[in-house]
Amino acid sequence: AGRPAPVVLRHSRIYILPTRRGYAVIATLVTMLLTSLNYALALGLGVTFVFSGLVAAALLHTFRNLAGIAIKPLAASDAFAGGHVVFSLAVSGGAIDRRAITISANDASAKAAIAAGSTQTVTLAAPAVKRGRVPLGRVTLASLHPLGLWRGWAYVHFPLAGIVYPAPEAHPPPLPTGAQGVDPRAT
Repeated sequence: AGRPAPVVLRHSRIYILPTRRGYAVIATLVTMLLTSLNYALALGLGVTFVFSGLVAAALLHTFRNLAGIAIKPLAASDAFAGGHVVFSLAVSGGAIDRRAITISANDASAKAAIAAGSTQTVTLAAPAVKRGRVPLGRVTLASLHPLGLWRGWAYVHFPLAGIVYPAPEAHPPPLPTGAQGVDPRAT
């Protein structure tokens, strides 16, 4: 079986909602609009529409920060129980610089800034709580760039898994003595 193809984030995969700060700014803009209309303040309306344009531009930049990113699974490590399974992902930025991208999966996260035209390897160290197969699970790419008013995110699923082996005993008892005593050369 070949390597899976990279997943490219397009408009159908990207979700955007305001952050708490974004909701506060939007509520302030609505209050400014209603107050300016009530008191017939032309300058107030102008300021309200300028800041509304800023909020709309921040929405567009949040979308563009995520759109076009290509992500591909590379490898998963093995670990002992109580350690960490390390997953490696290749993230390509495409034609523009990507800033403040948070990549998270399976209780592990990493931040990345990807230069235009380059590929960066991102590692996620997931805790290995119990032995067995540990899948990577749903990978979330998120961004609050540029102003923190909007949170954009996308979900990607990859069939990547690591194996967790039983942890060796910390202080094992001594090996039993052979029929000839404690001589290490005895058979």
